[in-house]
Amino acid sequence: MRRVVVTLFVAAIAAVGTLAVGMKGHGIPVKIVFTLTDLTTSTVIDSSTQLSGHGHGHPHQATTECTGVVFNGAASDFFGAHLPPGVAPTDTVEASIDAFVIIKR
Repeated sequence: MRRVVVTLFVAAIAAVGTLAVGMKGHGIPVKIVFTLTDLTTSTVIDSSTQLSGHGHGHPHQATTECTGVVFNGAASDFFGAHLPPGVAPTDTVEASIDAFVIIKR
């Protein structure tokens, strides 16, 4: 499931990047960090980092940081019936992204 979730966030980064800086154009993702946190217990459930070019993509271009919360709600709404160990259905979980993008106009 994590790969699917992260892939969806990667696809959405360009729009988030251009909205965050108030420009027209699109953003090329260079680094994206996805974090899923159980806010009820203050526990990181999952974290994943995606790097362009194995960390060497676009090394000499300026990037813009874009952050956002893409889900905040009950664990049962996020996971359905397949909860991770130690997570209760009523726990509040938050999925967030921290991305660095190259803005193209």
